[in-house]
Amino acid sequence: MPAETQRLHRRLGTRDRVFLALFGVAAVAGSTVAIVMADSGGIPYKAGCVSRTQAYTMGAATGQYCGAYAVTFCAKVAETDTSVAEQCRRLDATAGK
Repeated sequence: MPAETQRLHRRLGTRDRVFLALFGVAAVAGSTVAIVMADSGGIPYKAGCVSRTQAYTMGAATGQYCGAYAVTFCAKVAETDTSVAEQCRRLDATAGK
């Protein structure tokens, strides 16, 4: 019988079980940390700034425009993108103060 098949017929030892258990715990902990970090909300809202997430071929990208760039961006995009339009209204309200 080849050595590869003999290995499949023996039971896992204590050391192997401990290793697999620790590997499983590390995988769960790592994925939990990754999910929490990914779900933290992205770019936070800053006063005087407008952000937009746009789909691209390899995923999505978030751009943030502040100050004069935000005003120019709002003039170009606010009519077609409703999420940006709401941010532009907030931008106009804060600029008027």
